[in-house]
Amino acid sequence: MIPNDLPSGVTALSRWDQQDAKAKFSEVVRRARSEGPQLVTTRGGKPVVVLSVEDYVALTEHRPASFHDLLLPGDDFEPVRAEEPAGHEPFSL
Repeated sequence: MIPNDLPSGVTALSRWDQQDAKAKFSEVVRRARSEGPQLVTTRGGKPVVVLSVEDYVALTEHRPASFHDLLLPGDDFEPVRAEEPAGHEPFSL
């Protein structure tokens, strides 16, 4: 059973019960390579996803190395200014 707090996109994944995935691990791996990520559910635990190395690299190759890198703007960064003043007073400390 998939917990309700998971994103809706997870429901589209092929699902395996942990016992079936264990017994048919080669099939889980084959399908991860050919069909995409496979969801493995565990009794009482959070599910996991088995995915191909290509899918993993696609998810992680452009990930920033640090929070600082995440904040650095790219070449196309353009700050945007509000066209109208805020409808409230500024916060005071």
